[in-house]
Amino acid sequence: MSILVKSSISQTTAPVKPWVIGGFALLCLCWGATWLPLKHGVAHLPPLRFVASRFLAGGLVLLGLSSLTEPWTAQVWSEFVAPGALMNWAVLVLLGPILGFSLYLALLRHWSAAAVAGYAYACPAIALGLGALIDGERPSSSQWAASLLLIAAAALVSKAKEMP
Repeated sequence: MSILVKSSISQTTAPVKPWVIGGFALLCLCWGATWLPLKHGVAHLPPLRFVASRFLAGGLVLLGLSSLTEPWTAQVWSEFVAPGALMNWAVLVLLGPILGFSLYLALLRHWSAAAVAGYAYACPAIALGLGALIDGERPSSSQWAASLLLIAAAALVSKAKEMP
């Protein structure tokens, strides 16, 4: 969290307000608190329902924080329901967790947990590519380079079990 706050301080001329730091702390606390019932949730809920409840809780916290930082005007709501915004929301909220979690479970069936952890390296690169492909985003050369580095790291992790 201190890295995020420090980087945001160096990029802005206005001082960081204490409630922003408190918001980050609250967000981290809420995200961490969703992991506390993990053992119980995995044992008693279907996997997709459990993941969906975590994402819903996180989304509600972010919605509440956004109500403190952004004005909720008619213009904001009209931009929210614009077709492009709804498409981005559908990809981010529906496709991302469903496909990502399904891929994660499928990989766990065939690979070790250590090898599956490497898929987390590839997720940002996949998201960058999907943003460019679906939404017409134009990532910078440094973002593409970082994506290649992440994919190389995932490849190294997957090959690690084959190395002596």
